[in-house]
Amino acid sequence: MAKLIMGDTLHPGGLGLTNKLGLPMGLEAGDLVADLASAHSESAQALGRVFKCNVLGVEFGAEAVRHAHDASSGSGRAHFVRGDAERLPLRSGVFDAAVCECSMSLLINKAQAVAETARLLRPGGKFGLSDVTIEPGALPAELGG
Repeated sequence: MAKLIMGDTLHPGGLGLTNKLGLPMGLEAGDLVADLASAHSESAQALGRVFKCNVLGVEFGAEAVRHAHDASSGSGRAHFVRGDAERLPLRSGVFDAAVCECSMSLLINKAQAVAETARLLRPGGKFGLSDVTIEPGALPAELGG
């Protein structure tokens, strides 16, 4: 369904959007960052490369996690696990930051996902969120329901 809405890319705005998100968050070298709904690893790899962060991507689909792992081999800064953003399989209070790009709108229980994200963050941790919106009536007819 996401491809019907956004086309071939699952990351509208591309890596420029990732950088725009990371800059005001004040990400620094060595920060531990959770990338929620990390898809195929583009954002996680960019955060590691540009900000020198250590990133743990969490993605629901096993195939996407395998792809992300393969795509980031050798980077050393991005690692991936399978998990649900509404029930994150990560320890509480250890992350300096978390990001969620272009996927919060696809989650069923957004309030639960935000609560889980807050649980991950250490005191003073930051949460960066970007997403897409759709103009009323702009969806393809097959998604009308």
